[in-house]
Amino acid sequence: MRCHHCIEGLEHCHEVSIEHADGVTECGGDGPCALPHHLHDWCISCAELDPPCPCAEPVDAVPSFTVPERLAA
Repeated sequence: MRCHHCIEGLEHCHEVSIEHADGVTECGGDGPCALPHHLHDWCISCAELDPPCPCAEPVDAVPSFTVPERLAA
């Protein structure tokens, strides 16, 4: 089975492109890939890696939601 980009002959990559804090991108595929970040099927920030990349900017935790006392009763 081929994807719609393959069928249409469009330039793309089926691997994950990782964008670092300094803007440098790298393809997670096995071989060299010269395609830009946006032409990959999957595009993520290095902060999304587990564990996060050392260059990643810290991601603030989602603030907890506190129910006001007048609504909690």
